Amino acid sequence: MTFQGRVSSMETVILRFSHTQNADELLDPDSFFSGPRFFLRPKIKQQEAFGNRTAADLLRAADPGRPALVLTRNENGRPFKMHITDTRDMARGVLLALSHPKAAGGVFNLGATDPVDFAEVLPVMADRIGWPLVTVDLPGSGVWYHTSNQRIREALGFEPKWPIMRMLDEAVAAWTTRQS
Repeated sequence: MTFQGRVSSMETVILRFSHTQNADELLDPDSFFSGPRFFLRPKIKQQEAFGNRTAADLLRAADPGRPALVLTRNENGRPFKMHITDTRDMARGVLLALSHPKAAGGVFNLGATDPVDFAEVLPVMADRIGWPLVTVDLPGSGVWYHTSNQRIREALGFEPKWPIMRMLDEAVAAWTTRQS
């Protein structure tokens, strides 16, 4: 329970958000999130801006001389994995938590049910847009996590409607429109 919930009669709910973005951003190299997450040259620029010279050099060495996607893995070759939740699912979850009678006093992880394994999704992305995919192992442990939304699903009936492959279908449609 929050401090406010303890000292007043105001009902409270705590939501912990996963990474959230619009589907059409997935295949946008200029997107703040997806650009450096999935596209090689934006990732090089990001790492240079962070001062990560080693990472930038490793990425630059993999550049095929044309725009490409990048499958980033950690120093042991483990692909990155994280939750990516569609904005529409996140908004529905917030509204549900604000209106459901069982939400008051609850603490919930709000996000996609399954994390996105970059090794599974990036080859599909590359195939769908016809770009090469390069693989780069970067120093460090990398991004790899799985959080559970089981509590909000069971208590409030939340069910995400936009898993990553459905988001990708929409992203490909937006990509195709931008290319024409």
